[in-house]
Amino acid sequence: AMRYDRCAHTFMSAICLAATILFWINES
Repeated sequence: AMRYDRCAHTFMSAICLAATILFWINES
């Protein structure tokens, strides 16, 4: 459970980061 939770957290963080970058590129 611990490893899965960490993987899920990393996955969500990566999605948020990608979304932020895509949004920033679109705004530029």
